[in-house]
Amino acid sequence: MAFDTLAEFGWTLVIMKLFVLFGAPVLLVFSPVTAAPPPAEVPGTVEASKDGFLADELSRVDAAADGWESEVFHDAIKPLVNYWVAPLAERSWDAEIVKEISPKIGVAEMRPSSLTEMRLAGGFVVRRPQGAISQEASETDLKKAVEGWFQPFDRKEPLDIHTKIFRVVMEGNRGISGVYVDVTGAARDQGFVQQNITWKINWSRNDASSAWHMDSLVLAEFEEVHATETKPLFSDVTMAALSETTAWKEQLRYSIDHWRLRLETSLSIEPGGINGMALGDVNGDGLEDLLYTDSGGLPKRLLLHQADGTLVDVTEKSGLNILDRSRAALFADLDNDGDQDLVLALEDQLLFMKNNGKAIFKKGGSITAAARVHGLAAADYDRDGFVDVYACSYGRDFSAFGEDGVPLPWNDANNGAANALIRNGGNWKFANVTVTAGLGKNNNRFSFAASWEDVNKDGWMDLYVANDFGTNNFYQNYQGTFTDIAGQAGVEDRSPGMASTWGDVNGDGLMDLQVSNMFSGAGNRIAFQPQYKQGSQSETIASHQRFARGNTLLINRGNGTFSDESVATGITLGRWAWGHQMADINNDGRLDSLVGNGFITGPEEDDL
Repeated sequence: MAFDTLAEFGWTLVIMKLFVLFGAPVLLVFSPVTAAPPPAEVPGTVEASKDGFLADELSRVDAAADGWESEVFHDAIKPLVNYWVAPLAERSWDAEIVKEISPKIGVAEMRPSSLTEMRLAGGFVVRRPQGAISQEASETDLKKAVEGWFQPFDRKEPLDIHTKIFRVVMEGNRGISGVYVDVTGAARDQGFVQQNITWKINWSRNDASSAWHMDSLVLAEFEEVHATETKPLFSDVTMAALSETTAWKEQLRYSIDHWRLRLETSLSIEPGGINGMALGDVNGDGLEDLLYTDSGGLPKRLLLHQADGTLVDVTEKSGLNILDRSRAALFADLDNDGDQDLVLALEDQLLFMKNNGKAIFKKGGSITAAARVHGLAAADYDRDGFVDVYACSYGRDFSAFGEDGVPLPWNDANNGAANALIRNGGNWKFANVTVTAGLGKNNNRFSFAASWEDVNKDGWMDLYVANDFGTNNFYQNYQGTFTDIAGQAGVEDRSPGMASTWGDVNGDGLMDLQVSNMFSGAGNRIAFQPQYKQGSQSETIASHQRFARGNTLLINRGNGTFSDESVATGITLGRWAWGHQMADINNDGRLDSLVGNGFITGPEEDDL
């Protein structure tokens, strides 16, 4: 096995990452506000026990006994990497620490001397290496190498350093690890600096009973971002906006575990916190309002946006204090009267709620849903002047995969629930036209979300569907009738699809596609090992490797096909992404990516 296989792996920059933790929602806005006092201690919150069920199950996993020497190798070198890096964050690094790990370590430049500046508007300067990065490691002055690495940072301030071992190659008493490194800290002049790095570390040991030693460390990828502005792009205004609302005091400030102890299991209080929200100006004051949908037994919450940035809870007055479980909602003008009506997905039906223009809603119509709806998307697909709705269904029961059982096959499941295209016929009449519109093909997948866009600019809205456990759908609209062309367009993206968004990311006038997927450090390591799925077809193994890769960026070629530029653009490492939005965050005329992510994990919190 060649020992240079890791050199090609790396990443550049995920421009913006929004970490969304399960539990209470987090509201982020641009302009800083005066911080509100911290909330009183929330009663009834249950902390997860490290001695509980999950810990017991994890304790039964023995990588050595299961024949996964690569994971044994990973578990052995991870503390060594952390042992070396930890003092760097506190600026207490000493060459003796490295000598404990390796008496004779060879290093190349830890920060390339030839960095090209790419000056961007919006207060950012991006620096990347000019030409190939030196791969020649030699015994050198480690202190000097580290000082060169940290040259752009303020020497007096601590650094925030995170590492993630995402790939390992092992052969006998030799090994290689690919390591992502994130470094963030105050700049020596103004603002802050973030470095996105990939290390290639060579390891060796004398025999199977000996400790591993670093032999050499070289750069595989390096990128440096200098934010010259001292003010952060976002400020957390959750408490300032929500703390005085009834919604916060009675419902939103409490954890999922709190409600799981107080509500019936049948009401679907899931540990993953799969809820939804919708934004729209429901009272015509020019400000976006918020509807939050919660688990069964808890009311939906309508929060009106005020001019001072605060929110007012008008749930009771609005008529939306519905207790049925719901995971999706969407504001849209369904009757063309100029105000935002509401599509609300309940357990077994879609409600179409009429807005009187003053945020008072009444039922205008309903239609049966095939299963739990997790995503809604609206567009006038047939150009009759009325907005239609596409509903994405998952399985019968998300928590247990329900009567349909585990998704089969796992990497390209086709035993999920059927999605539905709901045609708006006007006068609050709605009909399921999924089959007649051509959307019945490939329609039994585990769908999370969909997005509309006129991709080929023919005046008809096309549809992309993000599916968990495998292949996505891309339905091209031919004057109101759809054909799935995902395969021929190159956008099947066989991966755990969570969401999708269209945007012109390269400024060529063509709409490109970003898909939210799962990134797994453990999956990246294991799925690339020679013993993984021995005897399986190479296509199957490749699809499993793809599952762990992370987010997708598909660039529109303009000829009906797309190219996968995910790795080249550095979009992959978005953690376990559930959704994202593309927007020009720093006003430089280019679309950035804002990624919402997170999931329940074990003791190894950094392995996703």
